[in-house]
Amino acid sequence: MKQLVYKMFLFLGSLKFAVVVILYLAVTSAIGTILESKYNAEIAGLLMYKTVYMYIGLAGLFICILFSALTRWPWKKKHIPFLTAHLGIMILIYGSWVTQRYGIDGSLTIPINEKNQWISITPKELEVYASYDGQKYTSLYQGDGEFYLKPPSKHPIQIPTEEGNIEIVDYIPFALKNTKIVEANDENFGPAVRFSLSNDNVNVTEWILQRGVRDAVYALGPAKIILTTKTYKPEEKENVLVLKSSKGDDKLSYTVFYKKDKPPYHGTAKVGDKIQTGWMGLEFQILEFVKKAKEKNEFLARPHPSDRTMAAIKVKYQDQEYWQELNSLLRVFTSTTAYILSWRNQQIDIGFPIQLDEFKLGKYPGTQRAASYSSIVTVPEIGKTEITMNEPLKYSGYTFYQASFQQDPSGEPIATILSVNYDPGRPIKYVGSLLIVFGSILLFYFRKYYAKSKKV
Repeated sequence: MKQLVYKMFLFLGSLKFAVVVILYLAVTSAIGTILESKYNAEIAGLLMYKTVYMYIGLAGLFICILFSALTRWPWKKKHIPFLTAHLGIMILIYGSWVTQRYGIDGSLTIPINEKNQWISITPKELEVYASYDGQKYTSLYQGDGEFYLKPPSKHPIQIPTEEGNIEIVDYIPFALKNTKIVEANDENFGPAVRFSLSNDNVNVTEWILQRGVRDAVYALGPAKIILTTKTYKPEEKENVLVLKSSKGDDKLSYTVFYKKDKPPYHGTAKVGDKIQTGWMGLEFQILEFVKKAKEKNEFLARPHPSDRTMAAIKVKYQDQEYWQELNSLLRVFTSTTAYILSWRNQQIDIGFPIQLDEFKLGKYPGTQRAASYSSIVTVPEIGKTEITMNEPLKYSGYTFYQASFQQDPSGEPIATILSVNYDPGRPIKYVGSLLIVFGSILLFYFRKYYAKSKKV
């Protein structure tokens, strides 16, 4: 038995075992790289990088290095470079595990002139709430919202309610959303208008839909369009086009308000008519008008992700099916109860607010393509500072990188998107890297030293 243990001890520290481990890590890393290029980093993490397969390889490398050092016991002076470098590799592996276990990679979206301190991370969660009076909500369900490895088509989720089960029955990881405006028979639905807005620099075609009794607002940076069924009066001078729908009328009455000292302009319009807004030469045209309208979303599965795809789940309740996209709320009503389903990326409070004071956007000459962008933010204890594409902000253990931005239909930026990284394993990995470099330097020094000794 002792001989078997001794042989195993030697094998774990041998070159043969090291070659096996390195080949294993090379294969798993290659598979992870292929998955990441085919899909994205999140899917690669679920299928390879954050699985037991990768952990086995790293554990094997750690064991190989440890036993390789132990097989040379008792250590001598000539072993110092070898031991130093191998200790550095072991510390580097441990630092990588700390990063994997306790590190944070997420994104922070901050609208202009607003604050935010909640970052969105990859893991997803599903929550269901019920309200019996329209004010207080009771939690019915809280669970894992990651369905890629366990799709609900094979592992359906059932959430019991007083009126039956809410079921998650299908999941599309890469869905292309197609939203249609259709006629609604219910009197509680509001009107919808499909319009175009254009000048020499802008050409926008969109829908504006009034949901319930609230006015529908379509923001255009320095101006906005409002669809309402009531009389609208701006609280202050602003560029506003107000479209008013009257019951049983195929025409829309409109009023154009101006930020400058200029009287409002009134009129009526039907489908096909054009309205000269007087704002930077913008021309508004009514393309379609639906008196009672609702949104109908279709999600088409795609094999690979793109900038336009999103994840979506299908919810079934009382013989009705609803599609819900990631990071959205689904409301389902009965005669006595309102149910809200929240499916989103998990949120983490970083503990301090960041305010976006200004967003700078540089464009390539003669185009609308972004050439550079940066965020001027206010951070506690630091005050105002600028985050650029090449100069991140480091504060309270977090690193904030300028990743992207959101814009309105006219192309004006409305929010910044910062990539947020928290890596508690970084100092450990630095120490490990330094030891590897120091051990390599010592190796060359000792070789030179022993070469001289042999000559003497």
